[in-house]
Amino acid sequence: MNKRILLAATVALTLSSAQAQINRADPSGYFERATAMFETGNYAGCLDQMTEALRLDKDASFAEDARFYIALSAARQGRPDALSLLEQFSRDYPASPRRGIVTMATGDIFYDRGDVTTALHHYLSVDPSTLDGIRSEDYRYRLAYCRLMKNDRDDAGRLYRTLETTRRYGNDAMFYLGYIDYADGDYDEALARFRKVVPETSGPTSMTDFYLGQIYYMRRDYDKALTTSRRLLSLDGIGSEFRAEAARVAGESCYSLDRPDEAVTLLKQYVSLTDSPLPSALYVLGLSEYRTGDYLRAIDDLTPVTKQDNAMGQSAYLLI
Repeated sequence: MNKRILLAATVALTLSSAQAQINRADPSGYFERATAMFETGNYAGCLDQMTEALRLDKDASFAEDARFYIALSAARQGRPDALSLLEQFSRDYPASPRRGIVTMATGDIFYDRGDVTTALHHYLSVDPSTLDGIRSEDYRYRLAYCRLMKNDRDDAGRLYRTLETTRRYGNDAMFYLGYIDYADGDYDEALARFRKVVPETSGPTSMTDFYLGQIYYMRRDYDKALTTSRRLLSLDGIGSEFRAEAARVAGESCYSLDRPDEAVTLLKQYVSLTDSPLPSALYVLGLSEYRTGDYLRAIDDLTPVTKQDNAMGQSAYLLI
């Protein structure tokens, strides 16, 4: 027989056999269909098929695997019973080689809720060697974030450095490493890292320009401070605290660049967004109001500045 025909026939027979197996109406067929659905992200289908496999499995040969996929599918769907299913699996199969995956999935539920303390508790119970590939990256990234939120910057930095070269988390890891340097007062290293970050419109990297603006302003590089802060202000979804500070940096940079009208507009935005405006911003506003003859408002803005025991405070006294 022609070798090509023989090969085609062999492949067809193999595919036919596999198709027949996955289409079977016994527990094995349901199990095979469920795992295939899980791998393609069809978690609702997986849960449905795996539940049926478990119901038909009279000798419990699929029980542990089925309960594993059912619990994980429920977690991926965000179902309200996901946590109880994961915890039940851990109780029923304490020696399961999949226990690490289940414990991580339990931590993920609390991570997604913003409960980093409970998430961290579960993550620390995971043996990292039981996680491979994408799961290992997810685990290190989320554990690093929990560590960072608990102010353990050293451990967070160690974990983020393991993700710097990964495709999925490299950009975020670079941002967080820059933030750690910034929080530690290492502004040179922070600046170098933030410059490598590709800012996105959402997620942690969207705040890159906030920290760049702060560093440039501290270095009196007012042109760059203004550019980066304004770029941040153009984004939607920025928290009012960060928006206020970006407006202040942009406004005070404009003032230092001798652009008073722009400075006033930005600093008024800043004052409207915060309950405790900084004296430097109030001084610029008060000085502008003094120059335009709005004396009552100038007195209101300059009065808090007089509490500063420096040249700015003395100048505020003189203007009042």
